[in-house]
Amino acid sequence: MTAAPGRTGTEGGNAAPQLRQAAAGAVLVLLALLLWAKRDFVSSWFATSYTATIELTTRSERDDARIQRAFASAQAARPGGATLELIPGLRQIRDSAVHVPGPSRAEAIAAAQALSQAIVTAFDAEGPGRLDVRVRQRAYPAAGPTTGAVGTVLAWGTPVLALAGLALLGIGWRDWPAGADRSRRTVLFAAFAALAFVISPLVMPGWLLMALFAMAIPGAIAGLAVYKMQQVRRAAHWPSAQGRIVRSTMRAVRQRHAGEATTVGNVPDVEYVFSVGGVEYRGNRIGIGEIPAGSPQAEAALERYKVGRTGPVFYNPDKPEEAVIERDPPAPAAIVYGIAATVILLGLAIVVAFTRASAIIDWLQPQFPPGAVVPGVLFFAAAGLVMSLFLVANLRTAMAAARWPTATGTILSSVAEPHRILASRGQGQTVTVWSPVVEYSYRVQDRDYHGTRLAFGADVAGAQARAEATVARYPAGRTVTVHFDPANPSSAVLEPHVAFAWWTLLLAVAFFAAALFFSGWRG
Repeated sequence: MTAAPGRTGTEGGNAAPQLRQAAAGAVLVLLALLLWAKRDFVSSWFATSYTATIELTTRSERDDARIQRAFASAQAARPGGATLELIPGLRQIRDSAVHVPGPSRAEAIAAAQALSQAIVTAFDAEGPGRLDVRVRQRAYPAAGPTTGAVGTVLAWGTPVLALAGLALLGIGWRDWPAGADRSRRTVLFAAFAALAFVISPLVMPGWLLMALFAMAIPGAIAGLAVYKMQQVRRAAHWPSAQGRIVRSTMRAVRQRHAGEATTVGNVPDVEYVFSVGGVEYRGNRIGIGEIPAGSPQAEAALERYKVGRTGPVFYNPDKPEEAVIERDPPAPAAIVYGIAATVILLGLAIVVAFTRASAIIDWLQPQFPPGAVVPGVLFFAAAGLVMSLFLVANLRTAMAAARWPTATGTILSSVAEPHRILASRGQGQTVTVWSPVVEYSYRVQDRDYHGTRLAFGADVAGAQARAEATVARYPAGRTVTVHFDPANPSSAVLEPHVAFAWWTLLLAVAFFAAALFFSGWRG
């Protein structure tokens, strides 16, 4: 007997507690976003003094000194801690402001009105001139120890509140009953995410949004590592059943990412059978993590699990078709969590570097000759270094590939493939470029492999004619010589050299020359 797809050990699980946890988490996250955006407003509720403003306008720069004397005279007659702010400007009309404190809004405004009359009187006493005075009819909370303490609590507390909300969301997702409707969980959490995505730009400052976007990739990598370790911990308690390998071969997988050409890689295709409670199940997962296409682990997995081998299969007792034949983590938990933390710290370091870019540039400026453009130096030097390292790495690989053993291969398909990329002129416009996609097969030690790599180096897309010229050299059905890595036969190439090597070298030199130019050094 074979198990029907989708069978589970529990039917109709109650997800109400997890739903409440997720709802509470979403409320905490939204509350944290709101408190963060309004932290200055909230802290102002605890203000013990307020400031009213008097706006002063004159018609001549020579009146600046006269304003200062009038303010000093009025302040001497009515001391109260007011301050004068001369607003710089190149216009003939001169603006100034006087800030008057008071224990309440009404008292601050009343003190400002009395002081404004005293200033006008002192100004007019010096002779002819025009002074326009306006007292703003709204006083604002003044910063003080109490408001500062509340602001600090909100600045540090709201991230903690948001993390607590995210933790509740994560627990609600993790503990969702196996027998409950999983599609309902997906819809609910997607709604929470969409709501946060819509509200965040409205309540969060731009720099924080950019920082969150910058942390998206490091956060996703760290989150994936933590998620896989949680799966390992869960699988550690699964029971086992005796299983048998019924298929062990290499399978070609085709991948195409946005703006890129199609690539083909090889992954291990291992299938095994096992029985639980008299019901036969089939599985094809080797471990908790996925083996990357074309990696050496693919070869090692096929060597470990040959057809006919028997051994334990670890399965989820609530859902036996969820099974693996390896449940050990790829590395100790401390190392995996350490890598996740390192990725997050590196992401934070990059964010801090960008947010503090002006301070870093100011620190570096004295180290360069006068007139140097430090941002240009840093950008072009980094670009030149990346291009140089890229070229050296590919040259070393190409030199090694020239000594690899060869196998006879066959071209399976050969097409010029179009895809769209962003245009260099920007404004969100795209252009169509063409890449040659040549898929070939070859056989090594009784295993079939597929590949699409023609040469090492940059995969430069361009005009349709160039792509078709490459495709014409490799028509479908043609027999070719394939160079393969003996330690990892999935890694292969038809032409063991670096494509566009001279262009890459010239580009690196151009980047370094630009960095030298912006450094201000002229020999």
